[in-house]
Amino acid sequence: MKPCYQALLDIYQEMEQEMAKQGNLYRLHYANYAKAALMKRQIQSYFMEAKWMNQEYTPTMDGYMSNALEAFHWVYGHSNMVKASPIICSSRVT
Repeated sequence: MKPCYQALLDIYQEMEQEMAKQGNLYRLHYANYAKAALMKRQIQSYFMEAKWMNQEYTPTMDGYMSNALEAFHWVYGHSNMVKASPIICSSRVT
């Protein structure tokens, strides 16, 4: 998990440098908000699975699916932000 998160942070740092050059640094605030909220929900879901494993607990299919679907609930609830993310992040230097 740590290498994945570090790679994500590196991408955002690179985006910040490019957007600062273009004068579009304000856009990064929205991307950071989305990243933090999504990562928080994903980590909570992973933590629940780790807790089950450490307790040697096998959840019911309903319990497992409930945990898995909650991880994606945030994305579905913020679909406008998700649709806008590629547009905001696709600024390229020409």
